[in-house]
Amino acid sequence: MALPIIAAMAIKIPIFPTVLPKAEAIRSPMEVFAKAFAAASDWPLLKANSTIATVGVNHATTNAARISGFFQMALGVLIIIDIVRRSIYGSEPVSGLMMAMGAVALVANVICLVIIRKQRNEEVHMRASWIFSANDVIANLGVISAGVLVFWLDSRWPDLVIGVIVSCVVLRGAKMILEDAGNERQRALNAQS
Repeated sequence: MALPIIAAMAIKIPIFPTVLPKAEAIRSPMEVFAKAFAAASDWPLLKANSTIATVGVNHATTNAARISGFFQMALGVLIIIDIVRRSIYGSEPVSGLMMAMGAVALVANVICLVIIRKQRNEEVHMRASWIFSANDVIANLGVISAGVLVFWLDSRWPDLVIGVIVSCVVLRGAKMILEDAGNERQRALNAQS
């Protein structure tokens, strides 16, 4: 199941080539949605002239980063909700499945990090992708660790505790992404005036 996702991330498919620079490429499935949404929302602005188009592209990448930040925030909140639900109603985590799925996802996310590592300090949406993917690696390591501890201690509590830690990491990543996108937006507005 992870193989098609890895292949899709490894192939650099330009999206909206008339809107985004030629070097721009899709590096994750989430980025496909974010870039398509951001670019489509700016389409009339980008058609105006080259000066406005440059600002529009910057705006599109900032929007893509903001969307990633909001997705990251939603993920962190959903993790907390699920932890509360499982702590109230109980859960039976399956340690072997946790470790196996965590390992497969870890491999996929490390591959993503390797693919985007050269662009991680470039545009704001790539910095967001880096944070998003790095948090996924941390979450995968947390799932594997929780699986080991659930097996070793024969208890569901390690899964819940590590879930809280992972949700904090994810929410911290969302905050970093949204702050970076806000700073980038402010720099673009300052450059316009």
